[in-house]
Amino acid sequence: MDILKSSWLLEAPHDYELKYYRMMALVERIKKMIESNNLHTSLLEVESELLSLRAIKNRRASIENKSRVITGIDVELMSLKYNNIAVDYNLDSMYNICDIAIVVLEDLFKIIKDKWRFIETHCYITEIPNVRDLNTKGFILYIDPNSDISIKVYSYIEPVSFKINWNELILNEVETIDNSLKSISEFVIKKSDVDYNNRFFRFDIKFKRNVEPFNNIYMITVMKHMLFKHIRK
Repeated sequence: MDILKSSWLLEAPHDYELKYYRMMALVERIKKMIESNNLHTSLLEVESELLSLRAIKNRRASIENKSRVITGIDVELMSLKYNNIAVDYNLDSMYNICDIAIVVLEDLFKIIKDKWRFIETHCYITEIPNVRDLNTKGFILYIDPNSDISIKVYSYIEPVSFKINWNELILNEVETIDNSLKSISEFVIKKSDVDYNNRFFRFDIKFKRNVEPFNNIYMITVMKHMLFKHIRK
């Protein structure tokens, strides 16, 4: 996160070419993250930058209104007459860079979201052994397609309100079990005996052979996103 300082566009020196190259360095860095399938970090970076840039753009009207000087009154139209102070070149070039950056980052945002959706079409969340949609906590089993030995188990508690960002849902790794139906069944029975208010999910990844691999850290983020959508229903 924070490849550039949050004030990179506003801080001196106000040089158009320098700002442009800084922006392109940001874009290239994000592209490399996308190519390496580091989609979560790149998504957060793009969202953060777009939020800052749109805020700057939205403040432009307010800044320009403050720069106007009243010169008189138009009696016929019953309105004030204004003269605009000459536009500051540095300020104008900053807004040009801002507009360019927003367009470029919005394109990257679409690329990231499209790739994320593609990945999710190859991932599946299944509630086991049955649906317990009134329960507000539980466990999700991460079935790693590259491991026939073990399954990592994560616990979660539903947020009080689903108005939060999905990324704020907390998953805690609690234990590892054998990768077998017998072990899964025993785990569900054991945890249900302790507390029947738990829900249980398994997360499966089924990529085709020609799909490049994704690391487990990223796939667990995808699992969190899909779990959040599932329990929010």
